[in-house]
Amino acid sequence: MDLTTKLDEILNLRKKRKNGLNRLGLSTVGDLLYHFPARYHTEDTQTTVRNLSAGMDVVLSGKLQNLETKKSYKQGIPMAVGTFVDETGSIDVVWFHQPYIAEMLKDNQPVQLTGSVSRDSSSLQITNPEYRKLPEQSEDTFSQTDNKHFLLPVYPESEGVTSRWLYHTIRKLLSNDGLIKSLSDPLPEPLREKLSLPDITTALTWVHSPKRKKHAVVSRKRFAFEEVFAVQIVKKQKRYQYNTQETFPIQAEYGDLDTFLDRFSFDPTEAQTRSIKEILRDFRSDTAMNRLLEGDVGAGKTFVAATTTYAAVTTSPKGREYGHLQTAYMAPTEILARQQFQEFVDYFAHLPIEMALITGSDCRKFPSKIDDTKATDISRSQLLKWIKEGVVSVVFGTHSLIQDDIQFKNLAYTIIDEQHRFGVNQRQQIVQKDGPLPHFLAMTATPIPRTLALTLHGDLHLSVIDKLPPGRKTAKTQVVKDSQRSRVYDKLAQKLSDGQQGYVVCPRIEKPDPEDDSQKDIASVEETHQKLQDRFESFSVAPLHGKMSDEKKQDTMSKFADGAIDLLVATSVIEVGVNVPQATTIIIENAEQFGLAQLHQLRGRIQRSHQTPHCFLFADIRNDKTRKRLQAMEQLSNGFDLAEKDLEIRGPGSMVGKRQSGVADIAMDALENKQLVQKAAEAAQDIISTDPDLDDHPDVKDRIKQLEENTHLA
Repeated sequence: MDLTTKLDEILNLRKKRKNGLNRLGLSTVGDLLYHFPARYHTEDTQTTVRNLSAGMDVVLSGKLQNLETKKSYKQGIPMAVGTFVDETGSIDVVWFHQPYIAEMLKDNQPVQLTGSVSRDSSSLQITNPEYRKLPEQSEDTFSQTDNKHFLLPVYPESEGVTSRWLYHTIRKLLSNDGLIKSLSDPLPEPLREKLSLPDITTALTWVHSPKRKKHAVVSRKRFAFEEVFAVQIVKKQKRYQYNTQETFPIQAEYGDLDTFLDRFSFDPTEAQTRSIKEILRDFRSDTAMNRLLEGDVGAGKTFVAATTTYAAVTTSPKGREYGHLQTAYMAPTEILARQQFQEFVDYFAHLPIEMALITGSDCRKFPSKIDDTKATDISRSQLLKWIKEGVVSVVFGTHSLIQDDIQFKNLAYTIIDEQHRFGVNQRQQIVQKDGPLPHFLAMTATPIPRTLALTLHGDLHLSVIDKLPPGRKTAKTQVVKDSQRSRVYDKLAQKLSDGQQGYVVCPRIEKPDPEDDSQKDIASVEETHQKLQDRFESFSVAPLHGKMSDEKKQDTMSKFADGAIDLLVATSVIEVGVNVPQATTIIIENAEQFGLAQLHQLRGRIQRSHQTPHCFLFADIRNDKTRKRLQAMEQLSNGFDLAEKDLEIRGPGSMVGKRQSGVADIAMDALENKQLVQKAAEAAQDIISTDPDLDDHPDVKDRIKQLEENTHLA
């Protein structure tokens, strides 16, 4: 048995438990050993019924009474229910999907319960607690054990997989000598000694069965460091590979851009100028650029991309005095690809630069032979021919750009907009076309704190546009109650009457199931669209959501951009959308359902205007985190400030998620520790600088292989 052994080969798993393990992403022994406790219950959490309140993690000692088997009223879920009693009072106890517990424990059985207190309607209860039988003569668990520092791990659960089962199964695995001997440690011994970190065997034992709180702390620190270190190794390897491959030299200075910049009625902002100069400096180096451009919604990232594209396409291929290097611009949606194509057409209209748009439904080329100020439709075969021959210098598209039939002659510069919306393979394929390695620029309007950027984008240099261009007005944001709805609608009606436009955003597309209490108050596009058509009958109100065909979505967005639609009722599909300067109001229903970054992105849809924009957030505020998040939206307008606040409120794991980042939850929690991240980056750099292929570090190489197979590293 080793870490790759399948769990169903060594455990007798019934279907429900196997499905639960799949939902948790646990299929191998290694998955299970790296499924760490979410928290620990200790004697510090021991209390009495009298002191309980909702949200507390507690340990209680007392008796169980009136245990019986029932089924839930609506869904018929089998469960065991009863009453826990101590000397100060009683509380209801429920075990969902575990009706057998009612048969296993006798009436008045002394127990220790470990779990979380919640509120059901008007009363408190404990749901699915861990339990331990106590001797008849005592109800004090801590007086019955020699271990005064007992810690009980509490694991993330799923239906059919309880924390109790995980605890005992993992302990059994860790007692297997063959498994323990097979473990290799991806942290080199000198590095562990330098940072005072335990070896892999000790750390696994401590994290799952700590005898002291300090054991749990140091083992989690070790695994957090290991995860960040592994990610950094991957990133440093990528940067090393970039630095060793042939690229296209683009010898452009900032002064060479005057022909392009002089046609604009405005000067670039200081942040835009700085970012352009950073990109040009990378262009002039001997290695391919690999850079991330962060900028708030409306900060002017497209202008930076266009200006640096000018530098690329006005450069001739090496050894030639004519022809142009080529640029590929990949957008996440066809709507955005069309918008960026049109913006570049406007930027380059005075220059002899040929550009094209190629998507699943469009093939267009600029300039048209008939009218050199406009683009024209063109056959796909002809466009592919001209791209291959280098006639077309700038090509816009979506993931279609990575298709095999699109071949460039001199692809020197690749730009990916909203890069986090593409899979890692798609991002790699666009830069791995035949020929020298192109310079690479990723752009995002989702700012992240620098500690996270160092970890998640350690292979990229970072440019930041941290200020909006002059004249752009920030949105006035207000959290409103449902009782204020008429006043908000009146304000919206006034703006629509003045010729402005607006959005109403809903979390759902369809009406929720009336039997599902948890969804009954969640607004849907379908229902809200019907209501607003009646409320704003003198205006054009249209829906927009992901279930509509691409053609219908494009038609709706085009009509909205042209002013034919006054009010768009949509899902968050508009988060990345076309620029509509007349859109100055956004109402977000159930704002508590959206993350802070997403709310800020949605608010950005109305910040293209010189009018004062307004953002109204209807929300059901039931906890302190939601309240803090929405207060931040009211108080902060800068995306970078909001990102730091989001990190503070929710923690990094909730901000980006494992699938997006490739970083395990335990490491995400540690990303707030800038010193740990910096040490991991330095240690990774030390290894890659002397052993880039990891031939002298086989255990590290194995860990990297495992990481790349199981996660989606950007």
